[in-house]
Amino acid sequence: MSRLRIHPMALFAAALYFFPYVVVAGGKSTINASEFLIWAVFAMGLNLLWGHTGDLSFGHGMFYGWGAYAAGRMSRRVAFVPLDLAVAAVVAMVVAYPLAKIIVRRATGIYFAMITLAIGEMFYFLAIRMTKITGGENGLVGIRLGKLAGIDLGRPANFYYMTAAVAFVCVLAAWRITRSPFGQVCRSIQQNRARVPFLGFDPVRYRERAFVYSAGICGVAGGLSAFLFRQVAPDTLRWTTTGEAVLITMIGGLNSFFGPAAGAVSVKFLEATLIARPERWAKLYWPGVVGAVFAVMVLVAPSGLAGVAQRARAVVRNRFAPGQDTPGAPPGTPVAPVEGTAA
Repeated sequence: MSRLRIHPMALFAAALYFFPYVVVAGGKSTINASEFLIWAVFAMGLNLLWGHTGDLSFGHGMFYGWGAYAAGRMSRRVAFVPLDLAVAAVVAMVVAYPLAKIIVRRATGIYFAMITLAIGEMFYFLAIRMTKITGGENGLVGIRLGKLAGIDLGRPANFYYMTAAVAFVCVLAAWRITRSPFGQVCRSIQQNRARVPFLGFDPVRYRERAFVYSAGICGVAGGLSAFLFRQVAPDTLRWTTTGEAVLITMIGGLNSFFGPAAGAVSVKFLEATLIARPERWAKLYWPGVVGAVFAVMVLVAPSGLAGVAQRARAVVRNRFAPGQDTPGAPPGTPVAPVEGTAA
């Protein structure tokens, strides 16, 4: 009899519903749950380019930041969250499109990472100088949240479930992209870029589109961040923002779809726990603790939390799988090979 198979996105939806209860049970707040989820969306947006196409960007903080600025500016005129987040995604993709045409065609590997880092820093300094739009070094304030279908989004629980709904849409879009023919070509580029042209595909075009799609998801995450904190600082565009997303993705699992989300929850929960501790060392040196955890994970489990979970699942399956022992024989007795097969 075949086993009942539940779609991974259905499991993800159930996890989103129960997630704030787990976070609160762990000693954190619903606001923390929203923050963890926003970082999960950001990391999965970055992983759409890095993990599924093979291009590591250190400049995706600029899409996260410009998405935050766009949503915050739009909320001052129209406090309607779906529209504001749509504007955030569009602005991020508009910024990404010409950059994709310039960068993707000219750089790969470490050169791609360094160029995106440089351009991200350029946008950071532009944000400081564009005081009429961004508020300069003081950042953008006065962001309005408003109501959605009569629901007050100012309440932490309501805001979380709005964030969860948006996160589900973003992750579903990423799921569809990675499992479409387009996504399969991107995976081929990630595995062996030199051979893709022999299959009749132009890897540059696919990398450009992946760059733009990834920027759109990161822009939505930035918009959610603006609504959560009700302000946007120019530091949001810096390479350090992207660097933290890279760390999260590595800890969660680069080649896994849901791995970056697990990494975001783990890293951000650890950060919130250390910052909240009364000891002075925890408040001053928590980045060092996170860095040490990252180093240990890279050395011990290079495939991240997703790889650890996969190995644990394989061990359990092999241990309890039916047919491993001969009926009537003591446990551990090898099964006799079938005639015609190798022993």
